[in-house]
Amino acid sequence: MRHVDPPDAPWGWQTHVLKAGRAWLNDPAADNRNAKDAKPFWNDYRDEIGEAFGYICCYTVVYIANGEADHFIPWAGVRGSRKAHLAYQWSNIRYSDGWINKSKGSSTFPDPFVVQDDWFELRLPDLELYATGKHPPDQDGAIQNLLKRVKDDTRVMKTRRAYFRQYKEGIRPIELVDREAPLLGRALRAHPDELLPADLLRLQAGTL
Repeated sequence: MRHVDPPDAPWGWQTHVLKAGRAWLNDPAADNRNAKDAKPFWNDYRDEIGEAFGYICCYTVVYIANGEADHFIPWAGVRGSRKAHLAYQWSNIRYSDGWINKSKGSSTFPDPFVVQDDWFELRLPDLELYATGKHPPDQDGAIQNLLKRVKDDTRVMKTRRAYFRQYKEGIRPIELVDREAPLLGRALRAHPDELLPADLLRLQAGTL
């Protein structure tokens, strides 16, 4: 993972998601606060959510063109309570690859808005994600939950290997790696022996 600054809500979210969601929750003719699933008003904003987060999954930290709205505090955690409106609150939305969103379930993950960049490192050349131990102790459980899914999961590793291979072959410049696989871009700088010669010279000159 990496730190993510909370993005601004897309235009219309307050009206078409939050207001509509509150109205649905407060419908006197139904017990919607206890419904199995919240009505997904956010689905109409899938592209806007992706754009707000740069189309980078908050948990795998790679480019995902067709990601999903991930509720950091899931519906199961607020269902039937006064906090049920969090299903529609922009501050509770993160961007996630679909498989990890489903895998997450009600498990606790570190909040990308809280995570610091030095909490995790992608190691080369194995491309596995590790915790550095620099996180607060109260994050231990959440970090272990995350690493069970993204340390070396085949779906994540396939993407990391593709970016790494394309960089080494000169197909994908490091600037594009930085944009679409930020942890790999950082790891390449931390392992200069893995940089292409031209990029190594730029790193040594302080321009990379």
